[in-house]
Amino acid sequence: GSVMVSIRSMDTYEKAQFARAITESDYYPNVDRADFDGVTCYGAYNEDASLLAGVMLIISGKHAYLDYLYVLPAYRNLGHGVRLLDAVRTLLKNQQVRYVYASINGTNEVSGKLAARHRGQIGFPFMHVRIDLEENHG
Repeated sequence: GSVMVSIRSMDTYEKAQFARAITESDYYPNVDRADFDGVTCYGAYNEDASLLAGVMLIISGKHAYLDYLYVLPAYRNLGHGVRLLDAVRTLLKNQQVRYVYASINGTNEVSGKLAARHRGQIGFPFMHVRIDLEENHG
């Protein structure tokens, strides 16, 4: 059966959960909840409100910077990261954002696929991507 996933903006408590999940992963150095003050974080949650994946966005005018794209280990390879990004793309377009910038570690399989799809590659394995939301990347 398919899992009902809801995608929403995180409140302060959910940002703290997200920061803790990232820190426990050892994927990033320590992330403090305060690191997410004043920025927007979106999460994908299942029916019992467990966090599946999250991402941080800094939005300014037509531009957005995306970072901390993170899928919890138990929920990887199920499409949650892609689904979250697709939802975020729609949310950003609705806010009149056109360009999304991301710095991506290409050794991460999902990130590598994402970057390749959006043709951004500088200094592998770290890639700086600029995605134009008005272009169709399939």
